[in-house]
Amino acid sequence: MIRYRVAGCEAPITIVTTLTDRQRFTAEDIAELYGLRWDVEVDIRSYKFSMGMCELRCLTPENLDREIAVAVLGYNLVRVLMCDTAAVLEVHPREISFSSARDAWLAFHDERDTINDVAWRIHSAGSHLVRNRPGRNEPRR
Repeated sequence: MIRYRVAGCEAPITIVTTLTDRQRFTAEDIAELYGLRWDVEVDIRSYKFSMGMCELRCLTPENLDREIAVAVLGYNLVRVLMCDTAAVLEVHPREISFSSARDAWLAFHDERDTINDVAWRIHSAGSHLVRNRPGRNEPRR
């Protein structure tokens, strides 16, 4: 168990871990890993809401597999747009709003896209950067 103080928070957080080698894993290392793990938890929750996956509609196992696969494909397409946008803007992909990138993809996607269309999509996705909010408690309620 470690106690770690997050910048901007009054009370330290307590993390229970099986990584007990204090020379190999510092409190800062464990806190960073916990932060990354927390990002994944929040991302999964956001994914379910953003992609309409809170309630699956299909009834058969085969169709459920297809429904999930299509949602994951759509999610990955949006993430590619976010990564491309982040590279152009020289920011981290987490700074690009997922819902804005999704909306840009849906609004402008066409199989006849030109390079200008793709550039406009990247511009649109990058127009809503997410501010860095250190110590933010997620998920919001």
